[in-house]
Amino acid sequence: LPPDHPRIRFPAREGRSPGLLASSALFGFFISWCIALLATPLARRAGVAMGWRDRPDDAHKGHHAARPYAGGLAVLTAIVLSLLAIRIAFADYARVLGDFLLAVGPGALLIAAVGLLDDVRGCRPTEKLVVQAVGVLLFQTSAFALGLTGATTAQTPVILAGAILLNTWMLGLTNSMNLIDGMDGLAAGLAASSAIGIGMMAVIAGDPAVAVCAAILAGASLGFRRSNRVPARIYLGDGGSLLLGFGLAATGATLWLRNPSPAQGVALILMAWVPLLDTGTTILRRLASGVALFQADRDHLHHRLLARGAGTRKVGRQLIGLNVLGVLAGLAVFSGAPPTLLIALIIAASFGALRAALPLQVTKPVPRQTASAVPVESRPNAQEILPDSPLRDRSCERDYRPKCRGAKGKGVRMGTT
Repeated sequence: LPPDHPRIRFPAREGRSPGLLASSALFGFFISWCIALLATPLARRAGVAMGWRDRPDDAHKGHHAARPYAGGLAVLTAIVLSLLAIRIAFADYARVLGDFLLAVGPGALLIAAVGLLDDVRGCRPTEKLVVQAVGVLLFQTSAFALGLTGATTAQTPVILAGAILLNTWMLGLTNSMNLIDGMDGLAAGLAASSAIGIGMMAVIAGDPAVAVCAAILAGASLGFRRSNRVPARIYLGDGGSLLLGFGLAATGATLWLRNPSPAQGVALILMAWVPLLDTGTTILRRLASGVALFQADRDHLHHRLLARGAGTRKVGRQLIGLNVLGVLAGLAVFSGAPPTLLIALIIAASFGALRAALPLQVTKPVPRQTASAVPVESRPNAQEILPDSPLRDRSCERDYRPKCRGAKGKGVRMGTT
């Protein structure tokens, strides 16, 4: 495509000011946040009514009470309604936003559907991976067909050379959000920080479609996180985590396809530093230990930090804060700062996380004691039993009444793959 193609350099071509672009992104963020706040309690009730619950077990899962994992419905509802509101309120962006959604929408809906199916009936990891690969190929094919790339003929070798890396990055980020969704509020907080960073990159680059969609992803994540904080009342499930992961991957990939360069690729990796760090160390650990790549365990980054004695809230703040540092470093690289120094700084800031993640031995799960396994004389009194303890009476969990919502449990779960 020529550099002055109407789908490239939107503000300069069509007279759109940076102020209007920032206003549309902020509007999308606020609308998505409000809708997610309202939709999440409704999704929780629907999940309870339909029996979509993540039930604890003694082998891998660390939470003690069943919770509905219908969060994907709330996130998807917030995204769809927010996009409709943007198209009505900002008619100037209707065409470019429509082209972007034609490229991203089919793959996103396909991946969200297989995630919801896995939540309800269960799917094999290989089946989910194949569907994700189809979704990524649909996105890339549609992006080229609709002219969403800004590459010139001279940049074609760069596109071809980076195609494999781009596919790996998109699949890796999509699954990273699923793998790290093992602790209350963690995945939603990481997705929000990464989406805000990608949205700021899009505003700097003058890309309204990516800026608005990234802002909507951030708003939906934060709105859902209100009900997902410790103690969580609802979980994202595979439907929500895979949808957020693919949304982040598609928006970031679109920015790279418009102006492919190594520096921009480094910036996008830094935007999702913590999820990619967790996935990379997990894969290395399983390969070094001879464990199947798709076998579930409790050896993710947050699990290992919790095993060192840190509390759930502290671990969540540390990992989300580390991801925010990665986002700031990515913005600096995107703006022209030397990437080598910034990468060294973010690795140094990740010393604590790397120290916990680098031991390449898979930890064997320790079965949790049940009430029947505890001697009667050593059991605590009724007043001493924690609200989310495995020894407590769980008759109230059937309808999730308020006295169950206030339970301050450990809020730790296991990634699904």
